[in-house]
Amino acid sequence: MRIRRLISVLFLALLVTNATASNKDAVAELLKQGNELFKQANDLALTDAESARDLYGKAIMRFEKVVNDYKIENGKLFYNIGNTYFRMEDIGNAILNYRRAQQYIPSDMNLIRNLNYAQARRIDSFEEKESKQVLKTLFFWHYDFPFKVKGMFFGVAFALVWILAIVRLLIKHPALNWAIGLFSIFSIFLFSSLAIDYAKYKLVKPGVIVAREVIARKGDSKTYEPTFKQPLHAGTEFVLKADRGTWVQVELLDGTLCWLPKNSIGMVRK
Repeated sequence: MRIRRLISVLFLALLVTNATASNKDAVAELLKQGNELFKQANDLALTDAESARDLYGKAIMRFEKVVNDYKIENGKLFYNIGNTYFRMEDIGNAILNYRRAQQYIPSDMNLIRNLNYAQARRIDSFEEKESKQVLKTLFFWHYDFPFKVKGMFFGVAFALVWILAIVRLLIKHPALNWAIGLFSIFSIFLFSSLAIDYAKYKLVKPGVIVAREVIARKGDSKTYEPTFKQPLHAGTEFVLKADRGTWVQVELLDGTLCWLPKNSIGMVRK
């Protein structure tokens, strides 16, 4: 009985291993095809725009199949998807995927440059709330440094507090008290910043309008009045406030609240 059970376990393990290897091969092939299609499209972009657009679309299908079917998400993959959408002049989906990539590779200079360039191509322009601008100026280190960098600094500062505390037990010197106090303050600030980032990641739900244009309304149906005289356009970013099935309430960069059809948006975190 035990032998049969052991054989069954080994057989299942072998199946899982083969399935995993098969998945890896399938993913590698899809990525290879997507990159080749992207390159072919780039070569045709100046001479045959229509064929290039078709090839870009096929490349996106390969890349997104990796994400949707095989549940593989990483910065470089989303960055490639964003680049492909940008070449198709789909600003909304380009910014959406650049934002997704930013979760994994926030310090990548190519990503930052392409995201800024795509944002500059947006039709709609909303100024950030003045209170948020003030906070970003006063606490620049909180907003400018990536989570991993702040985590590294916190680890170093926290370790130094304990190392200096141990040294102080052996050597009585006033400078050690100042150093312990200073690194303790750094540790508290950095820990607070990390905690805020973590809470923001869990609670704040960023998104992007991907429809070419959509009418923002004051309520969750077409019977409500438009919020603006003109429709909103692809690439406009927001934070999700409420989800009522086919309609969502969002907050724009300037603090304006409005309702949008759910099929007109994409969420940065699925």
